This record gives sequence, C-alpha cells and structure tokens, in this order.
Amino acid sequence: MEEDQLLDTTFHHQIPAQLRFSDVDRFGHVNNSVYFSLFDMSKEKYFMDVVGENALKQVCIVVANINANFLAPIYYPDEIVIQTAIIRLGNKSFTLHQ
Repeated sequence: MEEDQLLDTTFHHQIPAQLRFSDVDRFGHVNNSVYFSLFDMSKEKYFMDVVGENALKQVCIVVANINANFLAPIYYPDEIVIQTAIIRLGNKSFTLHQ
C-alpha cells in the first residue's frame, strides 16, 4: 500500500497567466473550460522550476483526476496569478493544489 505524506499547503510557486479575448464566453467571464488549460500551463512550469527542465523528459506524468471549485468569475482583462503546491506526496502519486 502506498504511504502518503501530507504536506504544507502554503503556495511557494506562482506564475502570472495572461488571459486572451477568446477565453471569454458570451457572459463576459472566462469560460470554465479555460481554467484547465491555465492549470496545465502552470503545472508544466512548476515541474520545470522545482525538479528541473530535464526531469519531465525522464518521467511520464498521468493526470488521474482533475476538478475545480469555481468560487468567483474571472473577467477579461483581469490579471491573474496561478499558485501551485503539492499537498500530498505518495510513493507513486501526488496531489497538486492550484
């Protein structure tokens, strides 16, 4: 059985994300599906910054679950920053919080 380690949920990594006009839906806010693209972009940068650029070439990361709790809308041209932290670390898996 995999041993889990719960980690500090403080965000030590952040990256600004630029919104595009095409990210906005007809209601004037960023479409919910766009968030996942933003998460992917910041996740890649997180791994490059934390474990090095070559590490991603040496491992295969598979996303088993992704979900979002939408607390408030984002409107174009809001300036946003995506923060990332690993909150659970196991022997074969981990959980990111963004």
